[in-house]
Amino acid sequence: MARTRNLKPRFFTNEQLADLPPLTRILFAGLWGIADAQGRLEDRIRRIKTEVMPYDDWDIDRALGGLHDAGFITRYEVEGRKYIQVTEFEKHQRPHSKETPCGYPAPPERSPENSGQCPENSGTDPPLTLNPQPLTPTPLEASASCSEPEEPAAEPAVDGPSDFEFPVTGKGKRSWTLKRSNLAEYREAFPDLDIDDEFRRAKVWLSTNPRKRKTARGMLSFLTEWLGRSQNKGGGRTHAGGRPQADKGPTVTDEDLT
Repeated sequence: MARTRNLKPRFFTNEQLADLPPLTRILFAGLWGIADAQGRLEDRIRRIKTEVMPYDDWDIDRALGGLHDAGFITRYEVEGRKYIQVTEFEKHQRPHSKETPCGYPAPPERSPENSGQCPENSGTDPPLTLNPQPLTPTPLEASASCSEPEEPAAEPAVDGPSDFEFPVTGKGKRSWTLKRSNLAEYREAFPDLDIDDEFRRAKVWLSTNPRKRKTARGMLSFLTEWLGRSQNKGGGRTHAGGRPQADKGPTVTDEDLT
């Protein structure tokens, strides 16, 4: 599941990252969105390709190897299963308070020569990450710094569209985009549901059932009903034991919405 993360301007001026191919850099930024609250994810090439670079013909395994060699991530294996750790994730990101780790094991410690540091500066410079911190803060950063973690950038005052676009029926446009304010309200109203995943399922359902599509004016009611039915059926982020819930298809069935 993709999540909202911080991406600072220094990402674009990192000289060590600039040595990697452009699509590898995009892949690196995408890993932050699919990593859990501890910056870890399963090292599954096909899944990463689908979630981060579905439209690009790129060797994901080789790109991940390049990021590993440069110290931006760590690829490791525990008890026969492969994982990825984004370097210093928790130092530079502030996951939502309700976001819980997936329980992936921590990676073994990497040797200094493979930690993302320059050999001649090993032990003095911090490892390079997506959001590297300057050695000396600028006056603006110094005046704004405090003991509390840095707050994410505020949303623009204008309520713009979210990333969720759904097919609709009726006159005019054939698609309707959910507003960010509505998305925030849904996440607050249904805290136990994976809203992003539910909306992806709803979009697939509408795409495969063109005769049952709603008008643009009816989409909010449709999504509210979809989430309500999913919650009543026991949809949620995890099983009672705390393990991630398996993907078993749409939570809401055709019969529920007819």
